[in-house]
Amino acid sequence: MHCDANKKGKSIVSVRASEVVDFSSQYGSSEALSYTAENIIGPPAIFPRTGDNAYSYQLKTYGEWWQILPSTPKTKILLPYDTPVESQDFIEFRVETRIIPLLLRVYEVYNPGAIVKVFCYCYETKKWVVMWKGEPQILFPDKSHCFTIDIHGIDFLTDFYRLEFHHKHLNYFCEIDGLILYGEERYSSCFFSNYGFPGSLNLTRTQKYIGCSKEETSFSKEIAENVSSFSILPDEVVTMILSYLDLQSLCTTARVSKRFYKLCYDPVLFQDLNLQLYWHLVDANAMKSLQSRLSSLKKLNVAWCGGQGRITSQDFIKFLKENCANLTSLKLANCHFVCNNTLKEIASHCSFLKELELQSCLTADLTQRGFLCIAKITNVTYLDLYRTLIDKTSLITIIKSLKLEHLLLGGCSNINGINEVINAISKYLKHSLKTLDLWRATNVSCRGVKDLAECINLVELDLGWCYQIDPSCGCIRQLVTHCPKLKKLFLTAIRTITNSELDAIAMNCPEMEQLDILGTSEYNVASVKNLLESCKNMKLLDISYSASEVKMSVSTLRTTFPSVKIKCSLPYNVNEYYC
Repeated sequence: MHCDANKKGKSIVSVRASEVVDFSSQYGSSEALSYTAENIIGPPAIFPRTGDNAYSYQLKTYGEWWQILPSTPKTKILLPYDTPVESQDFIEFRVETRIIPLLLRVYEVYNPGAIVKVFCYCYETKKWVVMWKGEPQILFPDKSHCFTIDIHGIDFLTDFYRLEFHHKHLNYFCEIDGLILYGEERYSSCFFSNYGFPGSLNLTRTQKYIGCSKEETSFSKEIAENVSSFSILPDEVVTMILSYLDLQSLCTTARVSKRFYKLCYDPVLFQDLNLQLYWHLVDANAMKSLQSRLSSLKKLNVAWCGGQGRITSQDFIKFLKENCANLTSLKLANCHFVCNNTLKEIASHCSFLKELELQSCLTADLTQRGFLCIAKITNVTYLDLYRTLIDKTSLITIIKSLKLEHLLLGGCSNINGINEVINAISKYLKHSLKTLDLWRATNVSCRGVKDLAECINLVELDLGWCYQIDPSCGCIRQLVTHCPKLKKLFLTAIRTITNSELDAIAMNCPEMEQLDILGTSEYNVASVKNLLESCKNMKLLDISYSASEVKMSVSTLRTTFPSVKIKCSLPYNVNEYYC
């Protein structure tokens, strides 16, 4: 690559990530370095070694496990015609200096194959450009991999990039060591042109849809030539057919004929609007152009949208007032326009709202005053606050005011007094709560666990990395005895889980499907077998970093219980066995 570039008279430099700007999830804690997004900064430190390594960037989820239980709302996803899979996570970062990118190498050191899109940001046009996209790869999970792409057609200087991931196909957590970007350090010879995607999503009635590709134009002509076959169908049937189209294709089809135009603007087709798929194209104008179609809007997903000021709080509030009175679901993950005023207006205009997702909404203008507004949305039963800075007082007020069924507090580092929050949950939500995520709420005490035993309808509970819990007091046994409906229980890194706790789960939780006891070595193979024999519905069991006896028995356990996915991660510096 260097030789080819030099032959063309180009002076090539290499740069590395120097700053993480934003990300959707990470396995690590924001207060530590292990498994965090910050680990992509600087030169690769692990590659070509492979295996689980705390100095890598690890995404929080993998596979389908997080999507098959009640804590994940079920939604229909209609992907753009040229997009094989949806992106499930992302990371945005800057490199050391602005260059014209020519080649990218990303060092995947465990369970590789999740990268599906690469973007760069054009400062001249203030738009994101797709540099590469492809399908997720099926690779050896225990071998490191250098994800490499040649970059063509970019002729502007930039230091701002974004990777997107799809990890539904992976058997375990993917980990990234770092990256190197090669490029030309010179001034751009021309400004931005269209590199594969339009700069914004134009959905207005009067203007030509600028995202229309050659394939879409051909599709439109084909429909036009065969429109007579559609003319014999009633509008209701055609509308049902159109409901299978993604947003881009629907807007293109509206140009075929007057009849199609009318049907494609039918509000029934826009009851569930997912703009996350088009985050890099969506701005205030695109949202405004949709308004005439949204009289029946019930579900709105604008997660990841509006970055770099493309949507302001004022823009979204105006859209909200005009279109969202009947919303039942609103997803705002990583939306930097979410502030106190945004939540105030949501509370004022979305009285039917049942599901509210605010994952990674971290703006300085989102404070206690804003979070308190959630308590006024009285119909909300599903609340996702992952990685937000919600405080104890606001959270307790919300718990007292709403009949929550699903409450996700993973990674909320600003809650000083989590056991007081749990006590409020045990008093006010003990009959309604089905899902509780306290992942990395490290100050949860044994008293807090005993309070949770009051929530007798719990189906999912994540106590992962709540390592101050000491099961020897009987708190875990009390919990599983009083919560027999549990299907998912994560006890990750609670180091002293013993045979006694596993036997209690086996005896009291016959519906258990997912159990994570990673990081403890105090139980034996006999208890694991008893657990799997008793919990007939078990689908996932993570026993990584267990005692040597258990590790050596993993192959036998997998053969004996073939319907259970038994996870036992491979530490990067251990070579005696593979499990």
